[in-house]
Amino acid sequence: MKIENESYIITRTFVDFPDDDGDAVIVFLRGCQHNCKGCHSPSLQNFVEIKNTHLFIDDIVDVANSFNKTRKVVFSGGDPLHPLHLKKIEYVCDILKSYGYSICIYTGHKIDYVKMAFKGAFDFIKCGRYIEEEKQISGKDSYGMTLASRNQNFYNGKFKRLSKNGKLVWRKK
Repeated sequence: MKIENESYIITRTFVDFPDDDGDAVIVFLRGCQHNCKGCHSPSLQNFVEIKNTHLFIDDIVDVANSFNKTRKVVFSGGDPLHPLHLKKIEYVCDILKSYGYSICIYTGHKIDYVKMAFKGAFDFIKCGRYIEEEKQISGKDSYGMTLASRNQNFYNGKFKRLSKNGKLVWRKK
C-alpha cells in the first residue's frame, strides 16, 4: 500500500529504521530549505502544507496496518522539521507515540536546533545535512547502518548520540 498526495508520500521501508529488523512505514514530507548539493530527493524540496492532520495520522496508521501491523514510523523528506511543518509533526509524533509507535525522524538540521525547536516525542533522530564531500555508501545489514554522509548521526529520544561518523553499529562483527 502507498498513499501519495500533494504534501506527503507514505509507503513501506526496510532500510531506514535504525534497528536490525527495519520493517517500518516511511513518510516523505514535501518541504526542505537546506538545498544540499547532490540532494537525493530534489522533487521534495518545495514546501506543501499538510492540510488535515487527522487524515494524515489515519493514513500513516492505515499503511502501518497494511504492512504486518508494523509499529515503526520514519519521517523523512524533504525535511519533516522544516519550520512550517514543525508544530504539526510534533503533534503527530505525540499522537503516534500514545498509540505505541516507535518514531524515527530524518532531518538535515543539527542536533542543537532539534533540542531547541522540536518538542515532540521520538525514539531516534538522524541529524545533519547531506554533504557531498562527506558522502559514503549508505546501507544497512545485520550489524548496523551507514548514512549517506559522515557528518550525519543518529541520536536517541534523550539526545544521546548513538553513531559516529555516519555509522551506527548494533552488533559487532
